[in-house]
Amino acid sequence: MAAYLRELGYRVSEMSSAQDAEAHIKQPLNQVDLVIADVAMPGVSGDAFASWLSIERPELPVILITGGQSDALVSSSAPVLTKPFAMSELARAILERLGRRYGS
Repeated sequence: MAAYLRELGYRVSEMSSAQDAEAHIKQPLNQVDLVIADVAMPGVSGDAFASWLSIERPELPVILITGGQSDALVSSSAPVLTKPFAMSELARAILERLGRRYGS
């Protein structure tokens, strides 16, 4: 997925845990325009991470990704993409979260 996002021209920072992502987001010099997180992450669920973001950075858009089994556990208002999904679906979700139109 990161390679696809780079192909689309996005700068991607990959983190191995929610704690690493939190530390990255808290650094003032790191520009973060959008967060894509898996619902099932080590240590903290993607849903809990999205809830933290809604408090710490309410203006920061989030997209959650799930394998499907965890959908019932997601209480965040962030959109959820269920695997498998087409990369075009991801591209559309990103543009929508960034306030842009897909295909324009």
